Amino acid sequence: MAVRDDSVVRGGLIACIIALVLSLAANVYAFMSANWARQQATEASTAKNNSDQALVQAQDKIGLLQALIGSKQVTEAQLQQYRTSVGADAEIKPVLDQFDTDMTLLPADQPKSYRALPELLNTANRDRNTQLAELRGRNNQLIEENKAVIERETKARQQAEADRDARAQELAMAREEFNTFRQDLIKQKEDLSDQLQRKIDEFESFRTEAQSRQNKLLADNAKLQETVNMQRDELALLRREEFEAPQGRVTNVLRGGQVVWINLGSADGLRPGVSFSVLGQDEIRVSEAKPKAQLEVTRIGGAHLAEARVVYARDVRNPVIENDKIYSPMWSPGRPVRFALAGTLDLDGDGVDDSKRLRGLIESSGGEVVAQIDAAGNRSGGLTKDTRWLVMGDVPEATGGDDDRSRQLSNAVAAIGQFKAEADRLGVGQIGIDKLLGYLKNANEALTIPLGRSAGEDALRPQAEPGSQKRWVESVSELYMREDRDGRADGNTRPE
Repeated sequence: MAVRDDSVVRGGLIACIIALVLSLAANVYAFMSANWARQQATEASTAKNNSDQALVQAQDKIGLLQALIGSKQVTEAQLQQYRTSVGADAEIKPVLDQFDTDMTLLPADQPKSYRALPELLNTANRDRNTQLAELRGRNNQLIEENKAVIERETKARQQAEADRDARAQELAMAREEFNTFRQDLIKQKEDLSDQLQRKIDEFESFRTEAQSRQNKLLADNAKLQETVNMQRDELALLRREEFEAPQGRVTNVLRGGQVVWINLGSADGLRPGVSFSVLGQDEIRVSEAKPKAQLEVTRIGGAHLAEARVVYARDVRNPVIENDKIYSPMWSPGRPVRFALAGTLDLDGDGVDDSKRLRGLIESSGGEVVAQIDAAGNRSGGLTKDTRWLVMGDVPEATGGDDDRSRQLSNAVAAIGQFKAEADRLGVGQIGIDKLLGYLKNANEALTIPLGRSAGEDALRPQAEPGSQKRWVESVSELYMREDRDGRADGNTRPE
């Protein structure tokens, strides 16, 4: 009985296990079927959304193309929405780019569409045709005016030719009268020539004797003049402290002393704009000579000839005359004059260094500053044997102290001294600031008053030129005095 109960239990248990396995299999199948159905539903929904989106984009493309061709009126916001929606499409983007390029032809305030473009092109074509018609009319008008001008000028030429023929006839008559008058003059001349020949024969013997005496006197005078010139030159060389000499002379004076000719020209390397100081005929030492006037070259007239204007005259009672000497430290034949500057160069007495201003004056006058050392001992450029002038300014005095300032001052003084010694070894001439400014000043600078701290009320008062007096030429050659006796009572009379 107990065995039978165990078999029943085992059979029930096996049946339960089989039922449980079948139930589990049924649940798994049902779960898998539900997942497959849900996946199919999701894919169907996605396909529907994609189709809806493609439909919207297709509608936007159609709407954009309709807006572009002008068959559909859209607002600017709608057009911008179309651009945002389908503007990046590979097929639409080239169309939009070409549309933007084409619409630049339309005015800014006109709606943009391809429908308005033909109207614009037709209007532009009509305007161009109207302009072309106007230009053709203007061209025809100019042709008619040109024909009228040619006809008028032709008549004027014919009238001028007629006048010319009339003047030619008058000229022929005048020539005939002139020839008659000339024949009368020739006859009178022959009569006078006979009378003159008799006088010449009478004078010939006297002239031969006078010519012999004149030749002898001229030879003696030339020898004496040569001796005087040699002695004067030697005396000038002995007395001069430097070897500067006048560079030329005044050969002619015109226009009341306002224009002169000098004996320098293209062969001497002279150019317009160069300034010269005028020295008296008897001036020997250039360094001590006081210029009587200032010239500026205006025109080169030949190899040794140039025209200059008087830009400044010191005293009207001492005018520029022929054979006056001319000199400029700023000019040398064929090359620029080189300068060196040293120390504090105060041009107006206010205690401030004006070396830049002086450099500008020198360069504007044709010179060249090749070396400079300032009051602090700072040096630029270099001295050479071609340096002609050293312009010395104020040099500070060494205090002899032990502080840095005193040592710097002593070093500066030593550097300036070495600079000057180097210039002396190279044969560089030295010139003062006042003397250099006297050669540099022109007509405007002559009237300029320096207004530095040193200027006072006396600078504003007019001052007379001391020692000015009218100058006469006393050295008249014996030949001039002898030939002048026929027309003057006294051969020593001064020229008018």
